[in-house]
Amino acid sequence: MSTDTQFVFDETSFVSGATGNMLEQRCGYGITAPATGRVVIIGGDSTTNATGTNTAEIFEPDSSIYITLPKTLIAANATMNLTVDPSTVGTVTWGVKYGTITSAGVYTAPATNPNGASDKITTIQEPVTATASGATAAAPFTVVFSQPSSNTNSRLPSHRRAAQQ
Repeated sequence: MSTDTQFVFDETSFVSGATGNMLEQRCGYGITAPATGRVVIIGGDSTTNATGTNTAEIFEPDSSIYITLPKTLIAANATMNLTVDPSTVGTVTWGVKYGTITSAGVYTAPATNPNGASDKITTIQEPVTATASGATAAAPFTVVFSQPSSNTNSRLPSHRRAAQQ
């Protein structure tokens, strides 16, 4: 059975209670709790057609705000629409470190690696934040830059490339 209701368990008082709803009903989803106190809810099946969903949601327990990530990986210079729980009160202010984001939550990844072309790492973690009515939620995802070709054959003179093929 799928649900969009989430519960929080207080380990001190041993009491649980409902807190907010996910943006999408899910069953069989994955949950991970990074050391930050956030909860990442990934995948699962929807109730409407029992097909898998490829979205993820980040729940910020202290603020009861969800950010929906349509995907957790994005290519350089690509865009995606980020949203928050429709019940969020107040105007949402978005923040990013590397790319750009509009007031409507349209994120554009940087076209080039912000660490420079010589950086051997081909991905960066992009920390996106959404703030409304004094509460803030954060949702990190990965921006992937194309990897340099490791084909050394292309550096050979054309007559030697032909001989090797």
